[in-house]
Amino acid sequence: MKYLLFINYITGLKHNAVYKNIEYLQESITQLIEEEDLNIKTEKKLTIEELVSYFKTEDDLYVQFSNGTWYHIQELTGKNYIR
Repeated sequence: MKYLLFINYITGLKHNAVYKNIEYLQESITQLIEEEDLNIKTEKKLTIEELVSYFKTEDDLYVQFSNGTWYHIQELTGKNYIR
């Protein structure tokens, strides 16, 4: 399964990327927390298992960090992904 990660930084900068698996996606979120100089223990960061479980019932996920930066994850399926 592929996942789209859309990031909106507090500075107004926007970034998006497609990840071929959930492990790479989760690693990118960890890097985002570190780059934003946020406390990894207090920010909402789902484990790989939690992400897998979440996407069994939901199509997308929105999370906002304490500094205002937010990210949106969307599972890319046949109905919402153009090759």
